[in-house]
Amino acid sequence: MIALWAAAALATTGPATTDSNCPATSSADASVQGVTVTAKPDDTQTTVDRRSYKVSKDLNAQTGNVADLLRDIPAVQVDARGNPSLQGEGSVTILIDGRPSPQFSGESLGQALQAMPADRIDRIEVMTNPPAEYRSAGTGGIINLITKRPKGAGWSGSLRMAGDTLGGGSATASLGYNAPKLSVTGDLTYRSLPGWEVDTLAQTQPDPLGGGVIDSEDTLRERWTGNYWQANASAHYEPDARTQFTGSVRVSSNAFRTAYADRFTQDDPMDVLASALDDASRERSSYATGDALLSWRRSFGEAHDLTLAAEVSGSQTNDDRIDALTPTLPAGQAASSQQILWTNRLQRDRLTADYERPLAGGQLKLGYDFEYAPGRVGQAGGSGGPAGHIVLDPSQRDVFQATETDNGAYASYERRSGRLTILAGFRAENSHYALDQLTQGISASHDYRRLLPNLHLAYDLGGGRQLTASYSWRTNSPTDHQLDPFVLSRDPLHQQAGNPDLRPDDQSRYEVAFEDRHGDRTLTVTLFYHRRRNEMNEVYASLPDGAYLEETLNAGKGQRVGAEMTVGGKLSPKVSYSLSAVGYWSQFAPSSAPSASMFGAFPTRSAGSGFGHADLSWQVTPKDLLQLDVDTTALSLDPQGYSAPTYTGNIGFRHEINDHLAWVLTAKDPFHTLRYTSVEDILAVEDRRAAIDSSRSVSLSLVWSFAGKAKDQGIDFNPEGARR
Repeated sequence: MIALWAAAALATTGPATTDSNCPATSSADASVQGVTVTAKPDDTQTTVDRRSYKVSKDLNAQTGNVADLLRDIPAVQVDARGNPSLQGEGSVTILIDGRPSPQFSGESLGQALQAMPADRIDRIEVMTNPPAEYRSAGTGGIINLITKRPKGAGWSGSLRMAGDTLGGGSATASLGYNAPKLSVTGDLTYRSLPGWEVDTLAQTQPDPLGGGVIDSEDTLRERWTGNYWQANASAHYEPDARTQFTGSVRVSSNAFRTAYADRFTQDDPMDVLASALDDASRERSSYATGDALLSWRRSFGEAHDLTLAAEVSGSQTNDDRIDALTPTLPAGQAASSQQILWTNRLQRDRLTADYERPLAGGQLKLGYDFEYAPGRVGQAGGSGGPAGHIVLDPSQRDVFQATETDNGAYASYERRSGRLTILAGFRAENSHYALDQLTQGISASHDYRRLLPNLHLAYDLGGGRQLTASYSWRTNSPTDHQLDPFVLSRDPLHQQAGNPDLRPDDQSRYEVAFEDRHGDRTLTVTLFYHRRRNEMNEVYASLPDGAYLEETLNAGKGQRVGAEMTVGGKLSPKVSYSLSAVGYWSQFAPSSAPSASMFGAFPTRSAGSGFGHADLSWQVTPKDLLQLDVDTTALSLDPQGYSAPTYTGNIGFRHEINDHLAWVLTAKDPFHTLRYTSVEDILAVEDRRAAIDSSRSVSLSLVWSFAGKAKDQGIDFNPEGARR
């Protein structure tokens, strides 16, 4: 593969490709990065290194969240917790307008996607093999959320209000101004997020004193209320034809209050109830993020630019949980209470420089980025009597600091030779981790160096058909909490510890695709192969008191081979459809000989699975639109078990009252089929989990908008100021 990459990089002859920073033309066919695509705003756009999907007219964008939108994107699946994957691979990097956002990092990713309103999103870009200008973080690939921009000249804006049958609601206001040299936009969003969940864990384990088995069951009922705020402001200024300044600020806050009612029971080997514990708990959690960007771009000629950018971002997570524990069997045990306080703070400062210019009939891109990211994790805990008076326990205090310093540089060259477009590049990265476990007096440091090649090929077969092929090497570095060795107590039955010796999870990705566009019909067939080493997995060990310990290990290696097919078109002038299906075979294999650790040996596991989407849109009248969609997820393997597939769907109807006002009615998961089930085998202890939550709801929204004089917006595949 390296030889193929090197040979492609030396290819010559042919004109330069279109600059990817410039909007596409509004003609029927336009050349974007050397690939012929249909440039109508409603169509899927394909370039040599990505696919872009228009989603602003999806009815999920009117009342739903970003996770709802992603469920309808080919190659993407979203699990019941809101976590996305691409072609079955997790660890997906989410960008907003081409740059990272702290709200989409770590454990909060799924929750953030479910909280963020979908009406801010105009297009979604999918890169299963991202080019060299993007950081290699995220073995699953990149999903780039392109937000809406002011339309027309002068003032424009919109107001959306929605409510649902769960008691939730949302309001979004946006305002923008366009002038010849200045563009300003801002928006403010509030969402109320009530919900509930019932989670049942059934456990079977051998009797350590005899030949029987011991059964236990933990039933958790939770109900929460959440409040989500988000504000965004950006400005773009062009003092002259060659100079551009861009600045933006984003802040968000997500706060939840949750009440739990948990009952744990355990039988003896004779199936007689032997112990029982009731846990009535309450939890207050919050997650706040903020980031700011300032960039300067100077043009020295057509497709010849230098861009400098500085960015600062930060996030803080706070969690306060109090559990009131009441043992009911055996009799005579005293009630008690315990409290856990947990905080995670992370800051990221980033400087980037990007340079591109025409060279020898092609386009050369060079870039460098520097990132400094100090983080701190803190925990305090204690216990007390049933009245709730808590005495903090010094042994439960944890302070862990991790500082990550990254240096990255890339070079890529794109050239079209006849019908063949070649984009070849490489990226060099060095990540330094300084770890300081202050509580235990342990310090460590790690350096991870990578030279990451990638290659994209596109061949125009004519008649709207093309072949593409790509290769990339992606990596996934451990997070702060995955490196912290201190045992954290997340709740009375769940403990968590990190591993300071974790290595990055690396993946090689190969892909070949055929695309055929003919009139209103599109057909895409993709074959892919992924190979991973040092695969990071969350594994579990059962503890003697019935609780379990969670830790992240480089548990093994994996591979996945599969195919994806997407077809779309019109059944009639008023009815359109889209079908997407992905099928694959995956395997997990342990990386070493069977281990004598508390987690035991991990067996080799393999399975075939798949997922898909089906969408149908009917323009009943010029002012009435009906949409139906069905989504499934695939069976997911892990070192100790699997998670079962999920199924859900949505029904939406929109009526336009006039050119500025419309209402939208949406039924989410109307048959309440979205369930979460999993099976884990932990050292002969079998865990069977089943959960159902408040996924079913009906919502009604009212949308009002206005805009100035219309102007051609084109399709911007790289928003100004965005860092790939």
